[in-house]
Amino acid sequence: MNALLAGAASGLGVWAVAAVLRLGDRRAAGLVGRSWRPRPEPPAWFVAALSDALVPVDHRDAWFVALVGPPLLGVAGFVTGGIGIATAALLLSAGGPALAVAARRGRVARAVDAALPETLEAAARSLRTGASLRQALDEAAPEVVARAGAGESLTACLDRWADRCPTPGVRLAVASLALAAEAGGTAAAAVDGVAATIRADLAVAAEVRAQSSQARLSALVIAVSPLVFGLLAAGTDGRTAQFLLRTPLGSLCLLAGLVLDAVAAWWMHRITVTPC
Repeated sequence: MNALLAGAASGLGVWAVAAVLRLGDRRAAGLVGRSWRPRPEPPAWFVAALSDALVPVDHRDAWFVALVGPPLLGVAGFVTGGIGIATAALLLSAGGPALAVAARRGRVARAVDAALPETLEAAARSLRTGASLRQALDEAAPEVVARAGAGESLTACLDRWADRCPTPGVRLAVASLALAAEAGGTAAAAVDGVAATIRADLAVAAEVRAQSSQARLSALVIAVSPLVFGLLAAGTDGRTAQFLLRTPLGSLCLLAGLVLDAVAAWWMHRITVTPC
């Protein structure tokens, strides 16, 4: 029964957060002026983490939910089930999303490298038609040479691209393009060669991820199983729920179990994640 009450409280908390977000959107649309923002600006590290993980949410909405959601769910859990449910709600609502974002870390780098071969091949086709390297890049990747027309050299644009997005594929592409820009020669062949190399590296990385998918799935099952077993035990046996949620020793055991399970999930993610 306590587990059902905790689930209902969690759902109520999520609904309340969503209602507040909708209210903020209506106010931002014109009730108190378009310049007023109902949600705080997220810190740089939070935006960087979501961007690196390619999480498709608005950064302000996510930061507002991160600030309001865990305390709200903790209070709802305390009202319905005491300190035990409040602690579990706080840890799950704060730690679950953080672990999910950490598991997706590096997605933006993989997306950039995945788009490089096609971009480089398009630049090589332009080079074969007689275009200069600057013109070829302007057609294939205009964001790379956006400032070159204002007097900045092509090499400086490429270096700035590598600094802004220091992935292995971008560094390799910048090195070859900078060499072609300074030394001249058959730039099209060099660019095609870099595209083929990056495509081969991506194929190897995809194969490694496919081979390690079973290990990652096993790690997920090991991390989730204690949580599912605990919920089932608390929902079917009143004495278990009474001990875990109503006694100081039980609350301490519940807190220690959740912390250890989170540490184990993080460690298994570390040993199963692919380096490429």
